[in-house]
Amino acid sequence: HGEGRRQRQRRIRESMKIPEAAKQLNRHPRTIKRWIQSGLVRAVKIGRDWEVPESEVIRLKGGK
Repeated sequence: HGEGRRQRQRRIRESMKIPEAAKQLNRHPRTIKRWIQSGLVRAVKIGRDWEVPESEVIRLKGGK
């Protein structure tokens, strides 16, 4: 039971909600949501929120 919580906390730390991703990418949150829906950006839906992996933000910034 506790292991699941630890994994969930790690996943949340390594990802961010759309507004934070938008801020880091200098884009409007609606743009990020469109990118997710079109498949340009990988994201995980948790409840009503989308979590964008930090690795996706780095990739979109031109990093590796």
